[in-house]
Parts: sequence; structure tokens; C-alpha cells
Amino acid sequence: FPVTIPTTDFDLDNKLEIYSNLQPLATRRSYATYIKGIFKANRCPLKASIDNHFHKTTTKISDGILKEIFDALPTEQKLIMEYQAYAGERIHALSMIPLERIKDYNNKYAIIEIQHWETKARNPHICIIPIHIAKAIREICERTKRTTAFPNYRALWDGITHYASNKHGVELTSHYLRKRFHTIAGKTPMPVNSWDFLMGDKQTLGHEAQTYTLTDYTELIPEYDTYLAYRDWE
Repeated sequence: FPVTIPTTDFDLDNKLEIYSNLQPLATRRSYATYIKGIFKANRCPLKASIDNHFHKTTTKISDGILKEIFDALPTEQKLIMEYQAYAGERIHALSMIPLERIKDYNNKYAIIEIQHWETKARNPHICIIPIHIAKAIREICERTKRTTAFPNYRALWDGITHYASNKHGVELTSHYLRKRFHTIAGKTPMPVNSWDFLMGDKQTLGHEAQTYTLTDYTELIPEYDTYLAYRDWE
């Protein structure tokens, strides 16, 4: 069998890091992350460290304004808002999930099975949504002949963001609802590893939590029902 000799030549890694720190910074970091991903996909991962997270303060939108926005929207835009608010994942993963992996769990909730290649953090996990949302998504998909939940999610969210900005002067994006999910969860007694798992993030509390935490939906769903299922703005 061929022997793989670890490389000691990090010239490409160093140059990619230098490139990632050129201006305009956000663009260069994005390109550098993409290049690094190409090498990883071809089983030749680079060691370069690229920080593509730019922290931005998000202004809270009151539940009253969220409700006014929600009430004024057409049915499909309402549904995609509910979908992400309850699920907590990034909108691309939620929208492009094959319909057959949105499955009824009981008479109250459905679960969304997300594979590792479908989420940014590459962590397989589930999301939980109320059963009425799952049924509404299926009805739209049947009517429009879709095979995924919201292939038009960009257009839907562009409309929501535009309306929220023009009518109420607030910045409402799909990612705002992910942050809102995180903020609500962080104020509850729900174990952090549980809501990290639902959001598709790495479980970090405890020793190698991602590896050693047992997945048990029979506990996870009651936790969700107790702490995360209610939305004030509906």
C-alpha cells in the first residue's frame, strides 16, 4: 500500500491566509473559504485558518412589530417565517430539504431530517416544527409540484425584508429568526447541547459532547415542547 507522507510545505496555506486578509476583507474571506472548501472536497484539505465570521450587532425587533409584519404578509411568506422561527436552522438547508424528510413524529410535531452535507456546519441533525406547518408545506408542494419545501426562498425573503424595511424601518432577514431562536433558547433551562443540536451547531458542553452525547428524540421533543414551541408574535 502507498504510504502518505505528511507535508511540511505550507506555502499555499500561507498565501491563502495572506489573500484572505486583503481588502475588501469580506469578499476576500468569502473567496478564500470557497477555495479552502474545494481542496477539502477533493480530499486534500489545507491547514490555512480563515475567519469568515463577521460579528454584527443585531437590533431586536419587538414581538408587536413582528406580529404586524407577519399578519400583513401573503400566506407563503407567513409560512416560511413560521418554518424558520420554529426550526432554527439556516434557511437554505430548511428550504432545499427533500419533502420526504419532513416526517410526522406524533399528532403535534414533525421532524426534519438534515444530512451532514446539507448544513453549513456539516452536522447531521433534526429540526422540530409543529405538525400544522409540515402539513401546510406539503399542501403547497403538492399544488406547485415542488420536491423541496421552498426552492423560491430567496424571493420570498427578499419580499419580507423589503416590506419590513419600508413599512416599519426594521431589518428583518431569515438569519434574524435563527438568532431569535438562539436567544430564546439561551434564556431557558433547556440543555445547551439540545438546542445546539436542533440548530445544526456543534455540541460543546461537556467532554467531547458531539461524540459522547446520546441522541434521544423521546427527551428532545418534550424539551422543545416545554421551552421552544411558543412564539409570542403569532
